[in-house]
Amino acid sequence: MLKYSQTVAELLAKRAPFDEAWVFKRWLMWIARRVAGASGDSWLGSGAKISPEENAMLNQLETSLQLVVDIAASTPAEFVIPADEPVMPPDDFAGADDGHQ
Repeated sequence: MLKYSQTVAELLAKRAPFDEAWVFKRWLMWIARRVAGASGDSWLGSGAKISPEENAMLNQLETSLQLVVDIAASTPAEFVIPADEPVMPPDDFAGADDGHQ
């Protein structure tokens, strides 16, 4: 699975715009985390939803999909925010102020 995930990441890097590739890979990770958390490790699904072993595999999957950003690496242009551009969450951001305290 990790080998195929790495191949997917490489193909996306070559053929898709950065933002589309990023969204697609995050979607794959969302599915993986939903599957891993579908049941618990105890009787009738109670207990921890994602075991330490599953979490380690999910972390490896994130790395193989190239979702882990190496801060020490040079910053791609897609991550550079122009100095004059305000940094604001999108309107549909879950933490957005909706008038409720």
